[in-house]
Amino acid sequence: MIAHDQKFENVTIYLDGSSFYRCQFERCNLIFCGVLGFVLDNPTMTNCNWIAQGPALQTLQMLGTLYKAGAVDLVEGIIRNIKGEQGAPNPGKSN
Repeated sequence: MIAHDQKFENVTIYLDGSSFYRCQFERCNLIFCGVLGFVLDNPTMTNCNWIAQGPALQTLQMLGTLYKAGAVDLVEGIIRNIKGEQGAPNPGKSN
């Protein structure tokens, strides 16, 4: 799906493989499986639910498991990297 300047309300949207430009999402279920990438360019979101499935869910579960197992610095480094913070370590690099 490719959408420009559309408003989505009370629907379930599978994000994988889709592109949304300047779209509005209200009370939507946004599902990401992690099989294909997606584009969200300048979206507006109100009261939406994010749902991870498949490989995306497994990745989040792995990060949670690593964090609980003591790899706190690794997981927090990944989050800092996602946020684009200065001095964030490269989480994919072994020390």
